[in-house]
Amino acid sequence: MISLYVQIKTIIFSLLYGVVLYFFLEFNLKFLKRYSKIYQFIILLLFIICNSLAYFIILQKINYGIVNIKFLLCILSGYLLSNFVSNKLIEKQKK
Repeated sequence: MISLYVQIKTIIFSLLYGVVLYFFLEFNLKFLKRYSKIYQFIILLLFIICNSLAYFIILQKINYGIVNIKFLLCILSGYLLSNFVSNKLIEKQKK
């Protein structure tokens, strides 16, 4: 059983990691457009592996590596929130 303090800390970290992941992924996808499909696949695969490993290493430090579905949903929520805010800002700049 995880204490409430550790759960809140992990949820906040997962949400922020989703935001950071969004910006890393956007940068990576803009960077990949100039390479062939094979290089794109290899670089994207390495990107996913490195980010997953980084998340689990940090998660190991925060809550001893316990993965829960709500933590993964927080990453997804942070990513989607960043995507929504980014699209709104771009839309606002175009007007």
